[in-house]
Amino acid sequence: FCGINSRSEFKPEFTGVIEEVDLEANLKLIHNLHPNLQTLYVILDRTTTGEALRAKLKAETNKKLYPFGVEILSDYSIDKLKEYTSGISEGGAILFLLFNVDNIQNYLPYEDALANISSTAKVPIYGTWDFYLAHGIVGGKIIKGSCHGREAGKLALRILNGEKVENIKPFNGPTHYAFNYPMVKKHGIRRSKLPKGSTLVNTPFEFVRNNANVFIAFGFVLVVLLIIISLLVLVIRLRSVRLKTEKYHHEKLDKQNILLEEAKRTAEESNRLKSAFLANMSHEIRTPLNGIVGFANLLKHQSNPPKEKVDQYVDIINSNSGLLLKLINDIIDISKIESNQLEIKSTTYDLNKLMVELHLMYSSEKVKLGKNEINLTYSSSDRNEMLVSTDVERLKQIMINLLDNALKFTMEGSIEFGYEVREQMLYFFVKDTGIGIERSKVALIFDRFRQVVETSARVYGGTGLGLAICKGVINKLGGQIGVESELDKGSLFWFTIPYIPVDESTERRIQDVVKDLPNWEGKTILGVEDVEESLLLLEEIVVPTKARFMGAKNAEDALKIIKSEDKVHLVLMDIQLPQMNGYEATREIKALRPLIPVIAQTANAMSMDRERAIVAGCVDYIKKPINIAQFYDILGKYLT
Repeated sequence: FCGINSRSEFKPEFTGVIEEVDLEANLKLIHNLHPNLQTLYVILDRTTTGEALRAKLKAETNKKLYPFGVEILSDYSIDKLKEYTSGISEGGAILFLLFNVDNIQNYLPYEDALANISSTAKVPIYGTWDFYLAHGIVGGKIIKGSCHGREAGKLALRILNGEKVENIKPFNGPTHYAFNYPMVKKHGIRRSKLPKGSTLVNTPFEFVRNNANVFIAFGFVLVVLLIIISLLVLVIRLRSVRLKTEKYHHEKLDKQNILLEEAKRTAEESNRLKSAFLANMSHEIRTPLNGIVGFANLLKHQSNPPKEKVDQYVDIINSNSGLLLKLINDIIDISKIESNQLEIKSTTYDLNKLMVELHLMYSSEKVKLGKNEINLTYSSSDRNEMLVSTDVERLKQIMINLLDNALKFTMEGSIEFGYEVREQMLYFFVKDTGIGIERSKVALIFDRFRQVVETSARVYGGTGLGLAICKGVINKLGGQIGVESELDKGSLFWFTIPYIPVDESTERRIQDVVKDLPNWEGKTILGVEDVEESLLLLEEIVVPTKARFMGAKNAEDALKIIKSEDKVHLVLMDIQLPQMNGYEATREIKALRPLIPVIAQTANAMSMDRERAIVAGCVDYIKKPINIAQFYDILGKYLT
């Protein structure tokens, strides 16, 4: 609300759009929808606006046009009001007008009181403002702020165009009927009884209607793809006929030619799968990039956006950045697996704690996906702690991939996961009641770039790398992976890894060592980064340690600092630099100052890059994105 509500008449030099609640229309609406209504409970506070509405309500009810009684609820605390309204039984209804201040002077935002009441009320609630629709009301003849804003904007344009204010009379802003479909359905109200021309929000197909152009474009693309696929099928069939004819005319060719032909078909299939993968990968990369770039531009171009908007945009950017990072990590992992460069780093971890973390994570995830009805359970060891030695990050990666798939392909029913000890192996499982897998496809799902149904990439999303990565990591850990599945009934994915228990007392002694923020006062750290944001990040991480930070944007500037500054204790060297790269710069620095430690930090993730940095003279290696705890640990080895 932006205006005044303490004047019944305006001076000639004032004009505007009057926010007038249409009580008559709302009372008639409630009567029409609930002809057997006995009592209407009206929630109304005693603010200036509340008293104005009270007077209008009394004037309307004094006309005695309605067969039901009206009880005004004002002098309550929010808790007492919630308790009272929760006891209203069938034969009653609630009209929520306004409750910003209760009788003990608690100030409440517009929606908070309504949200409290609607969470326990058993009877339908009606309201008069559009922002109430998302907080439990059935609907009503409502005031929409954006409509009033447009009308006010039109008045402003008339004034700016020279029209005198005295000639523009204040007028009541428009109202319209709007209803919240889930509440309409909950209270058994037939849609045919709603006023003609009513707006119905949150309907099952509202998203489709609001994005009709997107679906039309998608349909067009789908038709084009079907045409292309049909042509490909035709080409494949023609080619198959040709191969059969050639085979008939070359029956006497030796077995080697047959093997060569088979190898050719395998290579073509591999190329086809990789081409399909690259096309799908383009879509998977552009989707989060769209969210990141789009909302970053909104933040850049919007003037003083509200904090809530900024927080919302930042959350979206962070979420999409996480998706993009996961995608990049998957690509790197599959590359490491293919080149046999995947490294396993064993640490001690409590498997029971891991199960709890995964349960909490996916309990939240299923709510985000609107799959609340799915029953998510887990099983673990009866012991308080189950400490084992393994690569917990890789183990968590496997479980997340399997749980992601289970949640993606399960629409209803249950998902169960957990582990048990079987002799010298740990047996993990994820069981769901999802769409299942055809028996003919089971043998293919762990192949790179494969999906259960290749069109499912469009329906369910994904790159087809997840299960291939799981298989590669589990093989590296010394285990096996398998699946039992039945179409339309669900799947059971399982895997094993070696069981290496850890003594609990030893682990507790390790955990008792608490690491504080390092104190590197008196030390000077030189960061070499050509990207401004990365250089700023290094400074923000280093400054809390009380160390002095110096920055250089290229190798040439870094060498000047090394020559002029005697007290540089450590260099953080980005490898991908313009002109002179990080390897060459490291060799130059070591020639000038052989004892100064140089630590490589780069987005290159392959082990060969680390080896090349060590050969160039670096003492250690930090991988981007930077893990702050690991950053402090690595630098601490050379600064303390």
